[in-house]
Amino acid sequence: MKRVEGVSWRELLRDPAHPLWSSRGGGDPSRRLDDHLEILMQVCNAVHFAHSRGIVHRDIKPDNVLVGRFADVYLADWGLAFRMRSAERPVFCGTPAYMAPEMVLGAPIDERTDVYLLGATLHEILTGEVRHRGSDARAVLAAAAASVPHAYCAEVPEALARIANKATSRYPADRHADAAELRQAVSGYLRHKSSMSLVTSAIDRLAALRAIGERDPDDAQVQRDIDRLVAEARFALAQALEEWGENAAAREAQRELDALLERRHARVARLERLARDEDPTRDARARLVGQVLLAVVGVGLSLDAFVRGVDYRPSVNELTLEGLAPVAAVAAGALAMRRRVLRTAFNRRATLCVAAIVAGIALGRALAARAGMTVPQMLVYDSMLAAVGAVVSAGSTFAALAWVGAAMAATAGACASWPAHAFFSFSVGTAASLLLVFVLTWPRRAPPASAERAS
Repeated sequence: MKRVEGVSWRELLRDPAHPLWSSRGGGDPSRRLDDHLEILMQVCNAVHFAHSRGIVHRDIKPDNVLVGRFADVYLADWGLAFRMRSAERPVFCGTPAYMAPEMVLGAPIDERTDVYLLGATLHEILTGEVRHRGSDARAVLAAAAASVPHAYCAEVPEALARIANKATSRYPADRHADAAELRQAVSGYLRHKSSMSLVTSAIDRLAALRAIGERDPDDAQVQRDIDRLVAEARFALAQALEEWGENAAAREAQRELDALLERRHARVARLERLARDEDPTRDARARLVGQVLLAVVGVGLSLDAFVRGVDYRPSVNELTLEGLAPVAAVAAGALAMRRRVLRTAFNRRATLCVAAIVAGIALGRALAARAGMTVPQMLVYDSMLAAVGAVVSAGSTFAALAWVGAAMAATAGACASWPAHAFFSFSVGTAASLLLVFVLTWPRRAPPASAERAS
């Protein structure tokens, strides 16, 4: 054989700063992986040529590859070479750490056996370790016979991991058809590496978007983060597809980004609908009409007490019938303005609270009359029911209604303390509470809408 001036590929794998790299034009240590892949492709060329002459090498590994100073690569040590389709049965030989399963099991060998050895060499390029390892020779051979797909770490490009695992598949039919096909796969990775790198960048942004998840979309910083990540992911995917239009990973990432944005937009729209549904300023004027109707009835009943005098004492039956007037007012108002007042959840809840209070008072008076309670007792219970109702309503509508609850609780105390003037005390307390409701729930101008966020 001719004399080759250079070093074995093994030395270059062990020493990324080897002086030979500079003579090969590979002075940048950051592209060592690309340099090794280019050497591997040249080895694939040599193997493919040998296969075209019916010869398989059977011992491809970095130790048997010589790299010269002028980018020349030689596949050496053909001592175990074997002529395919020969009548001679191949003997057990080779390097166990790289062996294909058929070499261990004594099965027929062909071009795909060398493809396996090339894949095992690629594995060493990617991991720095041989393909088959074990505590002793028997364990190494068992690993070669099994040839379980390797789980590569995240630092290994996914495309190269797939190529390596395919080339070292247990069954020859699952490998690349020949060395030329393996070379094309590696060459394709190098051609499209920039596009795949952009996809990886976009996938990182998608992971960050998923991490944001269900965080508050109204948070300004969250929205800025989302806008930035979306813009970066879109740009990276657009560039990736511009460089390589058939980049399936880029198209898949684009679909995932579109689906993620669609889900988030749907969630934002849902939250905005809920916010509008819970906005107390919506249809507030229509709700005010109902308040006026109820106030007219309530204050009218209270004025009756002033007209009749402080010492007026209605009968139980009169008090019971009087309790039906607010119920009728609430029912009539809700029916007349149902298309305006009842179309938001907030107004429906407010109407329900008022209806529950007035209906509770009317029903309570009817039951109290049947139980034989006195008018002062009935008015004490009416006041406490209104106080509790106002406090409960404060938790689901206007928080300031708690003051109305306090006013009605004071009214209950007055009715209990001066039973002779209970009706007058109840009328004064009710009128004051209705006026307080007007003050506390008077419609206010809604704050200006914030600028629409960019999507």
